[in-house]
Amino acid sequence: MFSRGRFLAPVAAAALLFTGLTAYAAAPADAESSGWTLPQLTVSNGVISDVTGRTVLLRGMNVNQLNDYAQNDQPLPTVAPLDRTDFEQMAALGVNVVRLNLAWSALEPTPGAFDRDYLARIHTAVDDAAANGIYTVLDMHQDAWGKAVGTPAGQGCPVLMKPGVGWDGAPAWATRTDGWTTCNFGGVRETAPAVARSFQHFYDDTDGIQGHLVDTWAKLAAEFKDEPAIAGYDLLNEPNPGLRDPFSAADQLGRFYQRVIAAIRRAESGSLPHLMIFEPSAIWSAFGIDATPPAKYINDPLAVFAPHLYSESINVVNSFPSIELGFQLALDAAAKYRAPLWTGEWGWFGDPSSDAAKVDRFVDQLDAHRVGGAW
Repeated sequence: MFSRGRFLAPVAAAALLFTGLTAYAAAPADAESSGWTLPQLTVSNGVISDVTGRTVLLRGMNVNQLNDYAQNDQPLPTVAPLDRTDFEQMAALGVNVVRLNLAWSALEPTPGAFDRDYLARIHTAVDDAAANGIYTVLDMHQDAWGKAVGTPAGQGCPVLMKPGVGWDGAPAWATRTDGWTTCNFGGVRETAPAVARSFQHFYDDTDGIQGHLVDTWAKLAAEFKDEPAIAGYDLLNEPNPGLRDPFSAADQLGRFYQRVIAAIRRAESGSLPHLMIFEPSAIWSAFGIDATPPAKYINDPLAVFAPHLYSESINVVNSFPSIELGFQLALDAAAKYRAPLWTGEWGWFGDPSSDAAKVDRFVDQLDAHRVGGAW
């Protein structure tokens, strides 16, 4: 229930996933009543650490129960409810961080709005996680731009294309497709021309769309500016490159990161600075490598490079890069920023009878390089 997709049975996976020890003590059983708090995190000497200088390995899970997914004409809720017992179960498995998937569409349902009811749910999740000794990464999640980029029922598609479903992310009012088809190739959601067109309008800040997300991030950061249990902010999940070549796409993504980091730092002024977790484009998740935003845009001292490492699980060429090479490519990219590496998503391995050895190898790499991540 903690993340989408197929994965090994939680108990079996946890035996492999959380073998690395963190550098701080677990929360006492009466953490809330004792006033105990998680240590504030920072970056020192190229690693994530707490404010006393101890290295911290953030290892945990993605939690999607607060995300706002398209309903897609089926009657069941799109996510399971989230409550404190979920965090109790995760803490019992050794989890010390959750990557909490959030939705721009829920935070800003109309232009300029900031939904306080949704914000209250985020606060509750952060508090429940902290009460169990678990940090939270606030992740601005999106898949294929947003809920509004789905092919309407009964609408046909061009030859060799398939109808697309709506996913999650941007609100409908921030979606500009210019009538480009929402159908995709081979059922791969990111290949829909409407997705690329919507993203390009975002990078071009058409009608101030990008500015709206920047402002939303600033408001969210202001809410949590004094909260040490927030590990950091994952600025945008698996951004699509839009309509540009790889290097131009990386440049426009870097300019967005520069803008949103500056806005968050202004909102946090005089308070606790949090980690700035930034990703390459979704192409990295698909192929295991991609052009990355120029380092000149990512000069924040608390920046953390966070590609999603799906080597030998769901990347396009399953055998390349290997798990080991995938780590090396990611470490080389992180070094360009002099930033720690943290893999915000990994997993999607299949049947334990055939894939457990891959999980072993992946965790071996986490341990060898002292890297954290979220299953």
